[in-house]
Amino acid sequence: MKKCPNKGCENATVDIDPAKGTSCCTKCGRVLEENATVTEITFAEGSHGQVLLVGQHVGADGRVNAGMRLPGETGDEAASFLRHGRQDIYTLTSALGLKKSHADQAISLFKMAVQLNFVKGRKIMHVSCACLYTVCRKNESAHMLIDFSEVVKVNVFKIAAIFLKFIKLTNMTMPLNDPSLYVHRFVGQLKLEDGTSKVANTALRLVARMKRDWMATGRRPSGLCGAAIIIACRMHNFFRSKDEIVRIVRVSPETVKSRLMEFGNTASAYLTTEEINAEGGDDGRVESLRERADRVAEDPPCFKASKKRRPKTELIAFLEKEPKDQSKGPLTRNRARKPNEADQSDNSFSEEETDVEDISEYMNDDKETRIKTLIWEHANQDYVQQQQFMEKLRVENPSEFKKRYPWKVASEKKASKRAKAEPTDLVEAAGRVLESRSSKINYDVLNTMLGGGDDENT
Repeated sequence: MKKCPNKGCENATVDIDPAKGTSCCTKCGRVLEENATVTEITFAEGSHGQVLLVGQHVGADGRVNAGMRLPGETGDEAASFLRHGRQDIYTLTSALGLKKSHADQAISLFKMAVQLNFVKGRKIMHVSCACLYTVCRKNESAHMLIDFSEVVKVNVFKIAAIFLKFIKLTNMTMPLNDPSLYVHRFVGQLKLEDGTSKVANTALRLVARMKRDWMATGRRPSGLCGAAIIIACRMHNFFRSKDEIVRIVRVSPETVKSRLMEFGNTASAYLTTEEINAEGGDDGRVESLRERADRVAEDPPCFKASKKRRPKTELIAFLEKEPKDQSKGPLTRNRARKPNEADQSDNSFSEEETDVEDISEYMNDDKETRIKTLIWEHANQDYVQQQQFMEKLRVENPSEFKKRYPWKVASEKKASKRAKAEPTDLVEAAGRVLESRSSKINYDVLNTMLGGGDDENT
């Protein structure tokens, strides 16, 4: 029962008019409510005698329950898209361990996708993945696109293509993937127990140095995280194989290897553990960043590439540069280019002027040759033993050698054919050429003409 809030109207009655939807106090005349919605459920009879619910119920989440429908009647297509999209988003949220706020934001983006007709021609689950991943990127969540791909069992590049088209259609700007967001997640999966926080903090500092050295530009964050975690585990005496870390960060071993090699080429690779944990601006102080800028700051990749190309470009420009002697005639320029006998005699190479002692310094003597031979044989011991076994098998059991190493036999046959095919002298070469042209040749006369007969007589 409604009451008037005025102090003098405690016992006054309230006049309720259902037709107008108003409620007012009979003593002071204050309007307590107007345009009230009638919540009573009413039913009506259809044309075929069936009972139908009049009106519809709208829930708090926006879903519309239209009650009973006639046979063959279909609902709104957009409402169907929203209903299925909401269910898929809630399923993905629970599977990935996301918050309800992420699901609500993803539902808002899915409504926008339905309004822009982005759902047509695409599966609702794929569009729901794109919307939820967009929310994760905006909120800087530690979830990668491959996580969504594993849940829905779809190729990751297919979801990525839908995501890129959606953000292009909505004109949204996504923040760049920060590798530091995934460090705690990956380190937690290694099960290091007490050393988890130490390894994670060191890996975060290494990732910060990689970003400062321009290693994060144009590269996926998971590869940088894998390289940083491997180095951090070694620094804190935790042995984790590269294959184990590769399975966690979900990249190829070649990617992690290339990131490690790139980090080894930077100045940060020469810092000690104490310097990495205390210096270089990772402690939050700008002064330490300025103090260590000469050792931790690297040039961008474009600068390094231009430095590598600069000597080659200068050499090409020098070689292509023409002498500026346009005042002389063509005959004079040709004479100037032609060296005379005096110049040739001056520029000629003389072995007597060569410093033999300097050349001998670069040649190995017998002792150095023997030492280097022993070092090579020790380093390639397996190869030497294999070659000795093959040679022994070739001599003792040729049939077994052919079965085990057929390619060796084939290569030897090719080498013998090649040796036979090569002529030893001019007479043999000319004879083979003429034999390929015609078979009616007197080779005795040919030997006499080419000088072969004189050699035989002598």
